[in-house]
Amino acid sequence: MTSSLESDEPPPGRLPAGGERRARGWLRRRPGWELFLQFFAVLLGVSLATAVATWREERATATTSRRALQGLANEVAHNRRGLAERVAYYRSVVDSIDAARRVEGEAADLDDIAAMRGMNPPFFRRAAYEVSFHSGAFGRFEFALAERIAGTYAQQEWMLAGVDKTSDFIVQRAGDGLRLDDLRMVFADWASMGEELLGTYDGLIADLPRPDAMPAPTPAP
Repeated sequence: MTSSLESDEPPPGRLPAGGERRARGWLRRRPGWELFLQFFAVLLGVSLATAVATWREERATATTSRRALQGLANEVAHNRRGLAERVAYYRSVVDSIDAARRVEGEAADLDDIAAMRGMNPPFFRRAAYEVSFHSGAFGRFEFALAERIAGTYAQQEWMLAGVDKTSDFIVQRAGDGLRLDDLRMVFADWASMGEELLGTYDGLIADLPRPDAMPAPTPAP
């Protein structure tokens, strides 16, 4: 008679006695090469699944990096075109001031500057740079290229800082009567900084993808 504390059921996780014997018998009846092929098939399936997942991840990463680089190429090209127009304007104001000085001498004033159409400071886009940096795509660029891109955007900020500084100078002088010599100095400085940045743009653009077709930037008033 079986005690109430005893049970015919095997412990959890263990096959019944007959099941264990049948399992061992099944393994003994399988030739070694068949077991090896089954093991190899499982291993191959896991490896293929891992390889496919890795390939998809690398493809997505490459696509993201390529799109980020294209966005930067478009942004840099846009900034260069806008800056080139402004540099040409700054130089025209300097030339106009020089021409007025030659004709009117010290009596020349702002009304004699035919090219003058306001200060027209530069404007630079940087959204593509920010997106590529914060998305992590920037870190996957070739190091030398990433360094040059970062340097170019830093030079943009340097020019804007210079423009802000000289703009404050113009505002301070405006109350006492702005002299043409002061105005000429400001526009000549902006043109010089802009020409230096244009050279940096040209060197970088040569190593970036061709920019997508873009409409011409709207001239600032």
